[in-house]
Amino acid sequence: LRPELLPTFAALRREAHALIGAAYGQRKELAPGVHFKELQEAAFLGWPAAKAHVAMVSGSLRALQRLLGGIDDEGKETEYRALLWQLASQLHALLPDMFKPCGAFQWRQPPHLL
Repeated sequence: LRPELLPTFAALRREAHALIGAAYGQRKELAPGVHFKELQEAAFLGWPAAKAHVAMVSGSLRALQRLLGGIDDEGKETEYRALLWQLASQLHALLPDMFKPCGAFQWRQPPHLL
């Protein structure tokens, strides 16, 4: 999710595409029973961040309050903290007496995730 890594990932994708093309040429299947139309799904498995993700959150309000404490947990992944940040902003808008604003957390989202 860091914009400066985009050229690296673009180069990796080009290289993978070239290797697949060179290895399989005009064949109709990548492997027995695996058709080329499944290539995109295979690529998503190689680059899971390229696939859409949905997060469904359910729980008591108290459990959600505890969950949002993970925003300031340095051991959590940036993507997870960003999801919590977005959840916190929505919950604060709905229930400001129960959920503190995002500005009250020490961690800040990187600008490219805003």
